Amino acid sequence: QEHGYATLLVESYSKFQIVGDVLEYNSNISEVSLIDPEWLQDILLSNPGITTVQLTSDGGDVLAAYPMAAVIADFGLDTHVEGDCVSACAFVFLGGLGRTMGNGARLGFHQTAWEADNMRIFYDEAQVDYGWGDAFDFAEWAYSDAVNDVVEELQFLLERGVDPVFAIRTLDATPDGMWFPSRSEMENAGGLRD
Repeated sequence: QEHGYATLLVESYSKFQIVGDVLEYNSNISEVSLIDPEWLQDILLSNPGITTVQLTSDGGDVLAAYPMAAVIADFGLDTHVEGDCVSACAFVFLGGLGRTMGNGARLGFHQTAWEADNMRIFYDEAQVDYGWGDAFDFAEWAYSDAVNDVVEELQFLLERGVDPVFAIRTLDATPDGMWFPSRSEMENAGGLRD
């Protein structure tokens, strides 16, 4: 068991590479974990010369993305994308003070999702703690929770200087789809800035 945890820590850390004043974060090396924001902060505290976080990721977990964006904003760092930075990664990107993309790089946005099997597991495990009498009580809670998530996402985008119409558009792509705005769309909406 301890060996498994040690392996997880090594894999988590391998996503981060320091190259000069750039901290590269590539979650395609090892999937995003909820410990990533802590790793990010520890690395930045130990390496005060870092000015930019470079991102490459096919997605992750918003529960890690928002705290990572907050760390990047707190340190006043720039963000830069090489390759794809999609789904939760786009929120990490928007934490940057300056936000740039390499040639051919893409940011991708889509709605979040909660699969039925995972909802069923959560319902079975949390029913007593939340006091749900039946699945309809859970559905009422889940609806309210989803609305809160949408509000949190829009609030985050607006706080990061993104145009409201663009922010709404980020919620338009279905969970199994992806919207890749053009560079000019990103620039006009305030998503990119030098």
